[in-house]
Amino acid sequence: MKMRSLLLSSSLLLAASTFAQHIDSSFAVNGYLPYLGSNSNSEGNLGSAYASAVQSDGKIVTVLRRDPNTPDLMMHIYRYLPSGMPDPTFGVNGAVNTFCGQDSHGYDVDIQADGKIVLVGESEYCINGICGASQFIMMRLKTNGSLDSTFGVNGHLLSNHVFGSTGTYSIPKRFHILPDGKFMVGGTGPGGKPAIVRLKPDGFPDNTYGTNGVFSLTNVPRSRFIDMAIGPNGEAYGLLRTDTWNQTTISYDSANYTDNAIFKLNPNGTPDQTFGTNGLFGFGTDNTDEAASITLSSTGKLLVAGYNMPINNYYFSGYGRANRGFVAFVNTSGSMDMSIPNGFSNFDFVQDSATFFNKIIERSPNEFLICGFTTDYVNGNYQNKGLIVSMNAQGQLNSSFNGNGYMIFDHGIVGTSGWNGKLANFMDVDVIGSNKILLTGYRNPVGGATKGSIYILQLTFGPSGNLGFEELSAEQEFSAYPNPVTNNRFMVDMEEAATIELISLDGRILYQNEISSGTSEIFVQSEYKGVAILKVQTKDGKVGTKKLLFE
Repeated sequence: MKMRSLLLSSSLLLAASTFAQHIDSSFAVNGYLPYLGSNSNSEGNLGSAYASAVQSDGKIVTVLRRDPNTPDLMMHIYRYLPSGMPDPTFGVNGAVNTFCGQDSHGYDVDIQADGKIVLVGESEYCINGICGASQFIMMRLKTNGSLDSTFGVNGHLLSNHVFGSTGTYSIPKRFHILPDGKFMVGGTGPGGKPAIVRLKPDGFPDNTYGTNGVFSLTNVPRSRFIDMAIGPNGEAYGLLRTDTWNQTTISYDSANYTDNAIFKLNPNGTPDQTFGTNGLFGFGTDNTDEAASITLSSTGKLLVAGYNMPINNYYFSGYGRANRGFVAFVNTSGSMDMSIPNGFSNFDFVQDSATFFNKIIERSPNEFLICGFTTDYVNGNYQNKGLIVSMNAQGQLNSSFNGNGYMIFDHGIVGTSGWNGKLANFMDVDVIGSNKILLTGYRNPVGGATKGSIYILQLTFGPSGNLGFEELSAEQEFSAYPNPVTNNRFMVDMEEAATIELISLDGRILYQNEISSGTSEIFVQSEYKGVAILKVQTKDGKVGTKKLLFE
């Protein structure tokens, strides 16, 4: 039978009573958010999440693009309980829909000290005589999800509130909340140029920063704002993607298609001329670079994560087949940290043909977490799997994490006809307490369709227990015997009909079927030996899991 992969930490292969990373099966349904059903929110968890923030009470707020195939006039924000269930006190069963404009979607979200929720994104609304183009949007919500009228204009900030008549087509990508309650917002500003804005706590420009609250980078042609990091004194490091287009020759440099660059601003919004060359430092890791994230470590290093390719013709040959994840190490003076060979590390995982990094954060001075996805190019379509990587301060994989330094999760669904791609992409990563990791992104829950659902998955670190016999979840009681299993045959006793899955510890589904109430004999057509997880789920959503040992 054909086997498809499913998330389950291979760390569970370790002996009894060992400690390892594994799915937190108490979170949502089997460790990640479901699509539709009684355990999803009023929107069915529909949408593609770009970022999450964790409140002090453990609740999870995520911003998203709901459905580009059927856009509406709302900005959608979801909140979940620490258990992964929808928060019934937030909007309608965990979903807030705020009138904003056509095809609204959020890019970043954070929580103020008072619990209010702040987000940035884009929306198509009419401004400065322009309609139908993406524009700047920033909002602040009260803890119940309603707009905070003390922020901006009735809870909103639009392009003209920040940039006046020059800000048409401005789009924010990232923001930080400063200790004094002000906001640093980075993205595309006036004239399509990279810009960083400092806003007062009420949302309006802080005129003591830059020019009328705005710094606009005008001396780097063909540059695009990607991300930013903020230093301890309010200095800003803006991350750019640049390219080598030559308007005279109407071509790119065949040996160097795109590069990365960082610019540094002083706390007052003026360029720091001591950084790199006149406040700018450019670098590359291969022919084609696509930076995605920057963080300032507690030891004073800038780490940039993204993906690269050794060839040109970015969108036509090699994309999705030759990409590697990279992390570059940059000194805060604007130079490569050459204590790391070449100043950067490349990562490529043999399970799949290409690797993409989307976000990097510091977990400790010697551990950085990076999320993204891997992909295979199959019959003209990409089949993506979620990825989490643990890297040390020397740019090497942390073997203490899952035994190999990474975990790959396969929760996209391939259709039997039509589009045969699949999506399972992580865009954001958070650390909760000392032992939980929260990954946020999107996946396609329906085979043959690109419609996305919110993909929030939680990992935990702790004892894996007795692998042969431990019951993992008892929400739905059932029995399975004999255990250990011999000759690949065992019996399952259920009081009601259910769907069952048998999952190997390397993530493969060994068996999947529906069974009726009573006793069912199961025969597994596989040579698999070792521990596997038997999961049952009734029609009303109750789940039970047990570990079986196949001899």
